[in-house]
Amino acid sequence: MKHYIKKAFSILTGMFALIGLSTTLLTVVMLIAISQFQGEVSSGSGLSAPDIDDSIIEIELDGVIQSRSMDPRSQFFNEVFGGPRGYQLSDLRKMLRRAAEDIRVRGVFVNMRNPVASFSTMQELRRSFIEFRKSEKPLYVNLYAGDTLTYFLASAGEVINLAPLGGLMIPGPAFQLTYFGPALEKLGVEMEVFQAGKYKSAMEPFVRSEPSEPSLEMYRSMESSLRQSLIKAIGESRGKPETDVGNWLRVSSFTSAQALSMGAVDMMDYETALLDKLKEVTKTDKLVKWRPYLVHSADLDEPRIADGDDKVGYVEASGEIRMSFQRGEENVIAPKPLIKELRWLAKQEDVKAIVFRVNSPGGSALASDLIWEEVRKLNEVKPVVVSMGQVAASGGYYIAAPASKIFAEAQTITGSIGVIGASLVGKDVPDKYGVHFHVVTQSERAKYLNFTESASAEDKRIIGESIDDVYQTFLDRVAQGRAKTKEQIHELAQGRVYTGQEALELGLVDHLGGRREAFRMAKELGQLNPEKLYPVMQYQPEPRSFFDCLGAPERMMECLSELEGGIQSMLIADPVAKQVLKPMNRLQKLLQDDEVLMYWPGQVRWSHGSDAL
Repeated sequence: MKHYIKKAFSILTGMFALIGLSTTLLTVVMLIAISQFQGEVSSGSGLSAPDIDDSIIEIELDGVIQSRSMDPRSQFFNEVFGGPRGYQLSDLRKMLRRAAEDIRVRGVFVNMRNPVASFSTMQELRRSFIEFRKSEKPLYVNLYAGDTLTYFLASAGEVINLAPLGGLMIPGPAFQLTYFGPALEKLGVEMEVFQAGKYKSAMEPFVRSEPSEPSLEMYRSMESSLRQSLIKAIGESRGKPETDVGNWLRVSSFTSAQALSMGAVDMMDYETALLDKLKEVTKTDKLVKWRPYLVHSADLDEPRIADGDDKVGYVEASGEIRMSFQRGEENVIAPKPLIKELRWLAKQEDVKAIVFRVNSPGGSALASDLIWEEVRKLNEVKPVVVSMGQVAASGGYYIAAPASKIFAEAQTITGSIGVIGASLVGKDVPDKYGVHFHVVTQSERAKYLNFTESASAEDKRIIGESIDDVYQTFLDRVAQGRAKTKEQIHELAQGRVYTGQEALELGLVDHLGGRREAFRMAKELGQLNPEKLYPVMQYQPEPRSFFDCLGAPERMMECLSELEGGIQSMLIADPVAKQVLKPMNRLQKLLQDDEVLMYWPGQVRWSHGSDAL
């Protein structure tokens, strides 16, 4: 019997050894593949040189348009496992700029299958469409079907074709507000909220069943501002009165024939018909894909490249602001790594100015203040120009405030200068579930520390003073950066959220524009030639090499965990569950990090059935 057990054990050991060897070999192969893929992406070696003479540049948009650089691992897994194909906004804009100047290029054909991007990203790409058309070269756009954002982008084209059965669904902006107050009551739980600012509505979803009057006033104002900026942009591009475009958005849904008859599009046909028309106008049949063109047209930039060693720095802060984060976690702004980037840029003598991209709804007050101080110190050494993304509200505005200049898009969500604190109280939990909590402490805050007891009057007074102290500091920080009095900022603050257009009119931002405009301003403030191209310096952590992953078991597991995260990121949650769980998960993480928050939780919905961006 011992012999059989020993033999069975040997067989099992061998099997596990083979499995381990197979896993290791698979990991090695995948890491090599990722390294090779990264090299090809950076060098463009996988793309043959096209014949550009007398050509039409073809752009097919079918996937996510990234405003941030995509991690090569994510690109690799998207390619291998059929994830969404990524487009870099900077690549598209660079390609369009070159094509406008390139005498070999006759025109551009944009085939919009299913582009996905935030409004601010669409706005920047749309601006590039408009800039390209100043070259007097045709830019034709093919739409299969249009929602608000895709039609907004397409409207910058000279000629728009819409598929016969495609149609338009263009309702414009809408704020979707979800409230959990009654649901929490049924669980025997309530939220105790402490806030500074009557418009600070971040916790309303957890204590109410509908928005308060100040919240409704704020959201109606923002919706109107967003709608008007959309109407104005489309009207200017299509040569239509704003009243007509406003009616389009109100009615919202149109067949392709209706869209054609009212002038929203120029053709109702198939892709090939539009392409044939462009070929006829440009007198050429030659099509060149935009990616090979981008890779093999770099020589066009040489005359504009500045002499010398001067550079412009770039740093990006995207996500919720928290004191801590887990390795591999995306869309989190933590002080430690961001401050490291800011200090690194301060030490680079060749960097004459910095563009600071902020895309954040806020978060921890403490973390925001730590970042604010580093941005302030950096701005004293070198000019910092902030470029706001889709949202730079509350803590996101806080960290932008000390910059020399602030740019926002008309549709950026910003402001929300206010502070909020909250804690969950399970008063009915003992009766409902038979679960009792007892706190043993000498602290006078015993009630506040007990999950099942409400804060005492003294607790509320102390917490209220703490919240107000943070709010007063927030006002001081903004007043200092905006060169206004504290009283002036308080009138604009109180937690109220604004669009970029509203913020410009109130002096909370300096200019409307995207990254390109921010870089131009940074060059001017850094006493560089704004017409020249300068290298962009961005902090890069030490790269993890193939041998780093294989050198020790703990590094191997670290690499594997990051690769696993890349696969998991492609999973899509149930849409209903996602809408309910997203705000709850955010709240949980933020309250674990800091009980005093600078945060705006809102969502802008631009299209039916799409996630808010």
